[in-house]
Amino acid sequence: MEQPPLSQRIRRLEKELDAELFDRSGGQVALTPAGHVLMREAPELLRRHQRMRSLVKRAAEADTERPPRPWTSIY
Repeated sequence: MEQPPLSQRIRRLEKELDAELFDRSGGQVALTPAGHVLMREAPELLRRHQRMRSLVKRAAEADTERPPRPWTSIY
């Protein structure tokens, strides 16, 4: 039987972070210390991600209004 999509995503995230986020023993599910860190930090990370997307989108739209500049180097 295949895991539900949310469970699959959580397992992928745990694998990516190399940390268990939930203690699934004892018939109940509880956050591990790593899970608590993720829950504390996630809102700020999501806000910053959204801000970055917005800034990049605005910059990309502005770039269409003027010709591209060649890359310059200080070396």
